[in-house]
Amino acid sequence: MSFKASYPTSISTLPASGIDLTSATLNGSVNAGGIPTAVKFEYGTTASYGNVTDAIPDSSSGTASINVNALITSLSPNTTYHFRIKGMTATTTSYGNDLIFYTGNCEFQILILSNGHHI
Repeated sequence: MSFKASYPTSISTLPASGIDLTSATLNGSVNAGGIPTAVKFEYGTTASYGNVTDAIPDSSSGTASINVNALITSLSPNTTYHFRIKGMTATTTSYGNDLIFYTGNCEFQILILSNGHHI
């Protein structure tokens, strides 16, 4: 007799990419282990998150690892964000590790040319 697990075999939060002042791409990897699995990301300014967005692709049922991502926008500059991947089957929810990224500072420089013009 064999039993099939009802949770993703493997789910991992991967580092964010494309980070700028107000947006970032969240990345992760999931191996659904042959079980239909919905995939989302949780994110926010604390490890309590508060926001959820669908991953792309937003589901998997295969037996090989696939990379997923989600572009998030309308972030605040100069802010640290927490995020993690979330996989949900009909009976179980699994989470990846908490990772962080920083949106950076909003700095402007005014250059004054020798002729007095600003750029």
